[in-house]
Amino acid sequence: SLAALALSPAIALTKVWLSRDMNDVQPRKELALEATQLWRSQTHLPLAYVGGDVVLSNAIAFYSSDRPHGFTDFDFFRNRWVTPKDLMEHGLLAVCEKDDRRCLDSTAGFTTPQSTQTEMSLTHTSWGHTGPPASFVVTIIPPA
Repeated sequence: SLAALALSPAIALTKVWLSRDMNDVQPRKELALEATQLWRSQTHLPLAYVGGDVVLSNAIAFYSSDRPHGFTDFDFFRNRWVTPKDLMEHGLLAVCEKDDRRCLDSTAGFTTPQSTQTEMSLTHTSWGHTGPPASFVVTIIPPA
């Protein structure tokens, strides 16, 4: 037990430095901070609803200081706390990985002439190790 306890920091560092698992290296917290800041700078409102795939929308809902509601996969049936009226009144921030065609196509169904899209590339740093960059498309659909 003492040997395992003594080795645990080295094992954790090795896992961080060698991991290729997206759950370890994807810049989710960084994306939440950047996307929230972008939303606020363009709308001057707190972020209320965030849509995208389950991982990204939940990550932003968790890490954003505005504590928005998740709108997973842009599906009203699966997200019964979100209504079209809510999205019209409060707007929607949609976040997709740059190469996720399904997510980008779903986002297009919610855009308005006032919508803006921003591409961003972010990295995640943990324990002094920076992971590979990940590219996202952030779409801001402001309130009507």
